[in-house]
Formats: sequence, C-alpha cells, structure tokens
Amino acid sequence: MSLTKQASTEYLQIALKTSVKLEEPAKQLLVLDLNGALVSRNRSNKTMYSRPYCSTFFDYIMNHFTVVVWSSAQPHSVDFMCRIFKQHRSQLALIWDRSMMGLSKQDYNRKVETTKDLSKIWKALDNKFDATNTVLVDDTPSKSIIQQYNAIHPKEFDHETSDFKKNGDADLLYVKAYLEELRYQSNVAAYIREHPFDPERDEKDNSFETFFYTRYDQDDNGTFVDFKQLKDDLGLLPFFLPFGIIGFYRYIWYFIKIVAWLVYKPRKPKENPTYIPERDVTIVVPTIDAGEEFKIAARSWLACNPKEIIIITETNMRGPLQELADSVDPTKIKVLTVPKANKRLQMVAGVNATNSEILVFADDDAIWKPTMLEYILACFEDLKMGGVGTSQTVHAVDPNGHQTLWEILAGFRLTSRNIEIASSTHIDGGICCLSGRTAAYRTLILKDPAFQYCFTNDLWLGKYPLNSGDDKFLTRWMVSHGWNTYAQICKEAELYSTFKNNWRFIKQVLRWTRNTWRSDFRSLFTERYIWTRHPYVAFTMLDKIFNPFTLLAGPILVGVFASLQDKRAGPTNPPLPAWNIIISYIVWLLFTRFFKLIPHFVRRPLDIWALPAWLLFNYYFAIMKLYALFTLHKVAWGTRAGIGTELAAHIGQEVEEINEKTDTVDNEKDGDGSCMKIKMSEVEWKQDDTFEEVKITKQPEEVIVVHQA
Repeated sequence: MSLTKQASTEYLQIALKTSVKLEEPAKQLLVLDLNGALVSRNRSNKTMYSRPYCSTFFDYIMNHFTVVVWSSAQPHSVDFMCRIFKQHRSQLALIWDRSMMGLSKQDYNRKVETTKDLSKIWKALDNKFDATNTVLVDDTPSKSIIQQYNAIHPKEFDHETSDFKKNGDADLLYVKAYLEELRYQSNVAAYIREHPFDPERDEKDNSFETFFYTRYDQDDNGTFVDFKQLKDDLGLLPFFLPFGIIGFYRYIWYFIKIVAWLVYKPRKPKENPTYIPERDVTIVVPTIDAGEEFKIAARSWLACNPKEIIIITETNMRGPLQELADSVDPTKIKVLTVPKANKRLQMVAGVNATNSEILVFADDDAIWKPTMLEYILACFEDLKMGGVGTSQTVHAVDPNGHQTLWEILAGFRLTSRNIEIASSTHIDGGICCLSGRTAAYRTLILKDPAFQYCFTNDLWLGKYPLNSGDDKFLTRWMVSHGWNTYAQICKEAELYSTFKNNWRFIKQVLRWTRNTWRSDFRSLFTERYIWTRHPYVAFTMLDKIFNPFTLLAGPILVGVFASLQDKRAGPTNPPLPAWNIIISYIVWLLFTRFFKLIPHFVRRPLDIWALPAWLLFNYYFAIMKLYALFTLHKVAWGTRAGIGTELAAHIGQEVEEINEKTDTVDNEKDGDGSCMKIKMSEVEWKQDDTFEEVKITKQPEEVIVVHQA
C-alpha cells in the first residue's frame, strides 16, 4: 500500500504559525503507539518487554495529558500490550487498534503500511483537541504523514538488538522532557516544526530494566527483568546445554571414527605367503536350512580355492544338504551331522573335523569375492594373530537385485559397522565382534579343550544356556587369551549376505542386541581384559550402554519443551511455535543421519528415500535395546524353528552316554599330539605369560591338562 495521503492545506496553515509560550500549561492530548514505542514483542507475539522507564513515564503523562492508545496491531494484540499500563489502564480515554485504520478486509489481514489520521480521534473526543494541542508518540514516521508536525519519534525499542543489550535505553526520559516543553506551547504543531524532537542522548541515564509479560500469564504486573544482569544472557542454552554437550561428544567421537576409517589400511597379501588357501584353509558352515542361495555362496567359496568345505547340520537334514553339496562339488564339500540343531555344537564338530592351520566359519548365505581368502590369510602372517573379520554388505533376496526397506536398513547398519570396526582396528587393534557371517581363526585355538568346554557350556547368569552369540564369545576369547584380531575392510575382503527382507529382520536385530548386551557386560565388568588390551573398543562398548538413553532423551525433552514453553516462557527463553521446534528438530536429525551415511549413499544413492525410515528405526532400536536389556534371560534363537535352548554340551553328553554307557574321562591325541578331546564337568584355569593350566575336576577323578597359550 503506497502513501497517497498527505497533510491538508488547513493543517499546514496551522503548523506554519508561531507558537507562543504559555504561563500556565495547557491540557493536551497524547496519542501513544505501542509496539516499538513502548513495547518490544517477540516474533511469536506471545511475550513482550516494556520499555525502560515506562512506569515513570506513565505516572507523568496520566497526571498531565488526556491519553489515548492507537496501535496498528490487531485487537487481541493491543489488549495484550496494554497490560504495560497496569493500574493506569483505566485512565486511558480511548484504546484503538487496527480496525480504526480504515483498511480494506484484504489489507486488514496482511502486512501493509498504515497511517494514523489524528482527526478521527479529535472527532471521537468531540473536537476538544486539534493540531495545536495534540502529540503523537510513534516510532514509525510514515504513520504520521497526515499530521507530521504533531508527531515525535523515539528510537525503536527492540530488546533483542545488541545496542540495547550493550547500552540500555532512556528514550522515554527524553520524550518526557520534550512533552514538558510542549505543555507550555500554544501551538504544538508549530513548535514541533520549529523544534523537532532530536534529543542529545546521554548514556548516563540509560537503563536495562524492563518488565516481561507473557500472554498466558493473567498478572498485569509482569516479571521484572534487568538486562544489565543478562548481558551474557544464555537464552535457551540452559535447556539445550545437555543436547549441546551430548551432540558435541557424539560428533567429536564420530569425527575420530571417520578420520581413523579414512587412514585405515587393510593388510595386503605377500608375494610368497606363509599360508595358501588350498593347503591351509578349511571352511566350516553350520546350518540347518540352507536353500538355493547356498549354491551361490558355495561356488564363491570354491572360487577362493580352499582345502575343504565342511557343512555341519542336524541328522534329519543330512539328505537335502548332501544333495545341495553334491550339486556344487561333491569332492570338496563334505557334510557332517550332529544329533540336534545347535550352532555351537555344530561349530565344535566342524572344528574337530578340521585338519588345516586356518579355519573359516561362514554363514550358508555368505557370498565371497575370489580374493577373500588371500586377504584373510595376509593377516595371519602375524604369528600372534588369532582371528580375522571382514567387510560386509547386503545381498538382495530378490533375484533382480531389488532391496526392500528392511534390507536397506540392514545396509545402513552394515555401513556404520564397517566404519566402526575399521576405525577401532586402526586405533588400538581391537574389534567389538568378529562377525559370524565370515571370520577366520587359527585352528589350534579352537581345538583347545578348555575353549571347547567353555564354548559349549556358556551360561548367562549361571543358568541360561547361550547358543547364539558364538561370534561374541570367540572375539572375547581372542582378547582374554592374548591373541590379536584384525578387520579386513576393503573391497577384496567384502562379503555379501542376505538379510530378512520383511519385518522378521526386527527379530534378528533383537537377538543380536541381546547378545551384544551380554557380551559387552562380560567384556567390561567380568573379564575386563578389554580395558587394558583395547581401551578404545572398551570405551565404544561403554558408549553403547548409554546410547539408547541419550538418544531417547532428545525427542522427549524437545516434546516437553515445545508443549510447555508457552506457559513457562521466561525473559531468556521466548516461546517459538511448536511446529517450528518439531520440524527444525526433525530436519536436523535427518541431516545428521544423512551425513553419517554418506559412504553408503556414495555407493547406493537411490537408498536415500529410506532415510526417514532409518531415523524412525534408530528410535525404535533404542527402545528395543532397553527392552533387550531387561529380557536378557530370553535365549531362544527367535528366527529359526527347530533350534532349542538346550546347552550344547548337554546334547553332546547325551550322545556320548548313549554310545559309551559310561561316565569316564578320555584323552585322545592325534598323530602330532595337537588335538586333545576331553569330557569335562567343571573347568578352572589360571594363566601366566606363557602357559595356561586347565584343571578338569570330576569326582572321583581329576585330570590336569597343561598346554601352551
């Protein structure tokens, strides 16, 4: 809206006259603007601050002027702002709002430039006042264009400006002094024309004292605020400080991981390696329900030219698996059985059937690259290397390569995992878990009778048999017995694995989460070797314990803040619209998740559509972690039928009792004495730097086995 109105000729004639100083002050009309002149509103218009010296100013004008309020704000806002008058509100002759501006319906509801024609007020007050005895106080000069010589314009008051926070404000004192001069003038318009309001501002009288008002507070007295004490105002910082600390820690931690991941280097195969696949590697695959994907995986293993592949299954599944093995390579793939489906029992059976230096455990759907074994064996050039892990990515169940949402989420998890284990390997040589999808070990470690006993007699809290979590157990065993571990994170050692392509993926994650809780508690608080051998990994485990709590605290506190801020707003935390807070928070979360998954999106950019689902999954996963924490006694597999919770050692003992009908302790050694098979009911061991003593006690007999660690 452009300014088409201007001063009338009649008005200008009055203003061009000369004002005479009166001996006695005259009763004059004072018209006050609100926002910017007397009040500073927050953008939400739900809170405001009164200008310094308002109380002094109001006491003065109510005694010497007829006071009118005229604001261009809407009625509800004017009503709210008039609270600053407190007990003087009843003395106001008129309270006018936007409806008195003569605006069209369209202009009324949008931001347009407005003007104040004082003749409307003169008429409303029975023409007792005119240009000779009226003063308009408004911080916007354009609003007084019609009677410009009747207006004085204090500096706009804005509590958020650095000038006010640094220097304070005293303009109402200058207005008060100027009004005192005008009271003795016979012609206000003429005097203002000749002596416009232009005070020499002196900071000595500046004040930082205001009153804070909130729309939901019905008390007209407001809350006293001294901005001088708030020069270092923290604003919303006290509320968001925990977020800032947590966020700073998280992103410093992530930055460390990223830097370590970027500088990490996998170990390269030697030209003349100590170990070669066709002589030194046996692949052991415990399974019960391998399908057609097994053929793809088996062919990829054979492409790496291992010495042998041993499939371990339960007796009832021997026929179908033998057919699968024969269809791929009957000469290199051997199928063995155990009486009941139990992964740990199957793994031990595979270990005892192995006669090569290196043993690789693999899932029946783990698809390898032809260079996999070369890069795994490169790590075993270190004679202290006990276990080696690999890089992982998702292989779609759909033959066309299409991945469902669940598979994409699994891919996001694997990307994060690859970064995590590469960084920990680089920083202190540790790894949180040598994943059971594919991991290689020195066979002599796994043929240790102490290992086999503990592995098949693993109880949580002394009474819940553990059959899953085998890879966690193996990783802890490497750490506690002085063996090194390494993760080969590179394309040459990358495996492709299938995941549940439906909601059953959640059940997989729940099982993994329980295993992580149990294993991390043991590593950190029971065994405690991790603290000295791999402190970075230990700290990572500790961080994961608190992660679900800190993650869930974010949306909970933001939600509480958004819902209560209007009613509990204060001088340093003016309210924002709830939608503004929530949307800003969600956008920030999506951005940070995107940033952390950039390595994944470089490879699969089309997966970005699943980012919102990943955000939701993170929070679901945090809740799941807490649920898993309180259900660690549930040890069932969860995603496979036919797998019980019976202890692996008990199954083996039942079979042995049937075959032998006796309860004896047998010691058997192979030709070179490297393999010892012992039936044990209780094991204790002591370890020094060189030897490990294993004490096997069974009344009335006692056997002592000493072997080199």
